[in-house]
Amino acid sequence: MKTLMLRRKRRPFVAIAGAISLSLGIAAAQQQPPQSSPTFRTEAELVIVDAVVVDGSGNPVPDLTAADFEVRDEDVPQQVQLFQTIAADPRTAPDDGRSPAERNVPGRISTNVGMDARATRTFMLFFDDLHLTRDVGERAKTALLSFIDRELRDGDLVSLIVPGRALRWHARMPRGRAQLMEIVRSLGGLYAPDPSNERMSDYEAYRIAVFQDDAVAQRVERRWRNLRVAGREPVDVRLDRGFEPQNRGGNVGIIKEDIAIRANAVYTQAAARNRATLVALERAVDSLTSVRGRKSLILVSPGFIDDQERRDSRLAIHAARSANVAVYFVDARGLLAGTGFSQAEAAGPVDFRDIAATNADITLEAEGAETLAVQTGGFSVRNQNDLEAGLNRIARESQIYYLLGYQPTQTSKPGTFRRVEVRVTRPDLKVRARRGYYVGAPPASAKKDAAAIGVDRLERAAESPYDLTDIPLRASALVFGDAAPGTARTMIAVEADLRAFAFEKRGGQLVDVLELRMLAAHQETGVTENYERQVEMTFPATTRFAEDSWHTVTQEFSLAPGRYQSRVAVRDRNSGRIGSVTCEFEVPPLAGLRVTTPILTDTVESPSFGSQSPPRPVLVVRRAFPAGSTLYYQFSVVGAARDLAAAPRVAASHEIRRSDGSTVKRIDLRAMTPSREGGLSRFSGISLAGMDAGQYELVLKVVDQIAERTVEVREPFAILPTARVAGTP
Repeated sequence: MKTLMLRRKRRPFVAIAGAISLSLGIAAAQQQPPQSSPTFRTEAELVIVDAVVVDGSGNPVPDLTAADFEVRDEDVPQQVQLFQTIAADPRTAPDDGRSPAERNVPGRISTNVGMDARATRTFMLFFDDLHLTRDVGERAKTALLSFIDRELRDGDLVSLIVPGRALRWHARMPRGRAQLMEIVRSLGGLYAPDPSNERMSDYEAYRIAVFQDDAVAQRVERRWRNLRVAGREPVDVRLDRGFEPQNRGGNVGIIKEDIAIRANAVYTQAAARNRATLVALERAVDSLTSVRGRKSLILVSPGFIDDQERRDSRLAIHAARSANVAVYFVDARGLLAGTGFSQAEAAGPVDFRDIAATNADITLEAEGAETLAVQTGGFSVRNQNDLEAGLNRIARESQIYYLLGYQPTQTSKPGTFRRVEVRVTRPDLKVRARRGYYVGAPPASAKKDAAAIGVDRLERAAESPYDLTDIPLRASALVFGDAAPGTARTMIAVEADLRAFAFEKRGGQLVDVLELRMLAAHQETGVTENYERQVEMTFPATTRFAEDSWHTVTQEFSLAPGRYQSRVAVRDRNSGRIGSVTCEFEVPPLAGLRVTTPILTDTVESPSFGSQSPPRPVLVVRRAFPAGSTLYYQFSVVGAARDLAAAPRVAASHEIRRSDGSTVKRIDLRAMTPSREGGLSRFSGISLAGMDAGQYELVLKVVDQIAERTVEVREPFAILPTARVAGTP
């Protein structure tokens, strides 16, 4: 086996000036699993459109049939060839979102094997902290916490995206509910409005800087006069004739220099914030392209301007249309009676001639977010203080929707955008569906460059909240000793089922390349470590892969203490198949006595002939071992106290317990002998002979006899029935 390439990237995700990579999404509950192929393809295959139908009260309508729908593609009626009602029954008995096979995986292992076959609802919660102020952010947090606590159901897949912290966190209900709420409580708005009298709204700055809008500049001038900015004096409304371009002679269109400079500065900052938010949103929806069903992104934000001079908004809309993601805009500002310029703290009245325009800015300041919702099949929740009610409405709509499939009667070349309109024949019902789709893929003009989102399926799989199953995977994280100051050596190990790879015969060997991508995101900071590897795998041509033929690949990180979520994606270069899985782990505080993550295995690597080295454990991810085998374990002790002789005195014991807590085997405390370098490690083996198949627990106890401190580590594992082999988790 050869490692062909290793590339490491560190993603600090700068809040405003840098591009931000995130991700989230929504599907609905039914008996079909998420699909790993693109939703919308060429005309040779069915175009699938999902439609939400609500009555006059906004409640989803559950009893429609295919005959109730009319679908038009480029204004041409289409025959509905696929019809499916997808409903999330609120009375479904709660579970933990895992299948029985998943529940039997012991310990620290994450796997995409035996995943629950039914589809889930998927929500992407986009907390736009780059535009939210501190006060408005608190209101948004309260609404999101209520939504997570009351509206999310068991089995729902939820992703939280926070562009300012560059955080992307995935959770399946109900296991991830408490942790998701903990993260939301830690959020806050990052935008600090300009408190000076020279402040200018983003929309005003946009109109002046981009369009040289003299009327808007005059409005700013009157406000600055009322606030006595730069020596200006208030306007005498009895004498001032207002904006009269016909009387300005050669000065028409010439904006005062200080206003123009201020507008350019404000617009530059606003454009940077908008780009950071929209790039994060674009990347998030793109990660859901391969998933079938209704997917919703809930944008919790005060909104942003609809900047026609930049492509960021159009690219986000293109991505949402391609991925079939509906964007819902929840205006976190609530009910507004006027802009900040009309508030008491503005220190001066708004000129009566500008009141209408100033109030219009309430809408114009958020028009970009509103456009996103309208163009992607969602809706906006605006001008209401009860944000929870708006979020509840979004959740209620996802309870029931309809999948409509048809084969277009007219063809178009790849990259063409085709308009779709869905209607229902029953009166007084409203349909919400996407407004169109791309044939094949969006045209090159709708993308950025080759490094743009969506160009690599492996990257998309690593950022998506969905676990793909074309290649069965198992993953686990092991935290070892100290690395760089303030960090610990952390290894993420992944095992891939070799039976899923399409090996080719070359020169008497089976050859394939495993392409690996790993992301490890820190919950508190959002800093993400990103690794890519390509591993060449070669085996004799006579090799036959069996149930226990799993290949292990590892990657080491240096990580600070905290909670982490890792996404692992693997692709078979020969076939293009992809598998992905989410792995969560914690790096403990580095101070004081601690025990590294034990390696549990049933395989050891014997030293070469004549070598003085002891046997070494072979790292495996699985925690299920054959009956009658030997269970080996290895761990190290870090942070033990030392006496005057500078030597630690540490003892350790082990115990195996059944699932009912009874002890099967036990070895009492024995002193650990430091190595020549002063390290403390133990490698030992325990025979499993005579032990019945089932769930067990290895309990390791470490005692620092100088500091009089004790650490206990519990590691679950399973013994397989005699007829089983070791390759099954």
